[in-house]
Amino acid sequence: MEKITVRVKMTEQEFRGWHLSRVFSPTFKIINALIILLMAGTFVATLASGRSAAHFVKSFLPVIIFYGAYLIIMPSLVYFNVKKIFETDDHIKQEQTYIFDEEGFTISAEYGNTWIGWDKIILAVANKKYFSFCISAVKEYLVPKKDFAAPAEAEAVIRLIREKIDKKRVKIR
Repeated sequence: MEKITVRVKMTEQEFRGWHLSRVFSPTFKIINALIILLMAGTFVATLASGRSAAHFVKSFLPVIIFYGAYLIIMPSLVYFNVKKIFETDDHIKQEQTYIFDEEGFTISAEYGNTWIGWDKIILAVANKKYFSFCISAVKEYLVPKKDFAAPAEAEAVIRLIREKIDKKRVKIR
C-alpha cells in the first residue's frame, strides 16, 4: 500500500465543530428525546386526571428550569472551553502533515515529528467530516476529511482503521 499524505491546517470552526458534534451525539439526542417524552406523558396524565396545566408547571418547575439550563449551559461550556484551547494552543493552529501507512501514521509540524502506531490508538472515530485518533483520555489527533486529496484516500484510511485497530476501539459512522 502506498503512503497517504494529508496536509491539515485546522480552523477554529472545524475544531469547535468536531467537539460540539460530540456533545450533540446520537446518545445525547436520544436521552433528550426520552426526557421530553417523559415530561409530555406526565403533562398528558396530569390533564387526564382532571388537574390543570398550571398544576403540572408548578410541580415540574424545578425540573423544567434545570433541564432548560442544562440545554443552554452544556453546549456553552464546551463552546467556550474549545475556543480557549484553540486560542492558547499554538500546535493546533500550525499546519500539520499526516502520513498514513500500514504501521501507523506520522504527524509532522514545525514543532517536530510524532509517529503513532495503530496499536497505540485507544479509539478511532470516522464520521462524515472527520477522523479522530485518541491515544489517551486527553490526547487526540483530528484530521478533517476535506483535507484529503481525493475521497479514495479517506476510504483507504478507513480500510486501514478496520484492518489494524481492534473493532471494539473503532466507531465508523
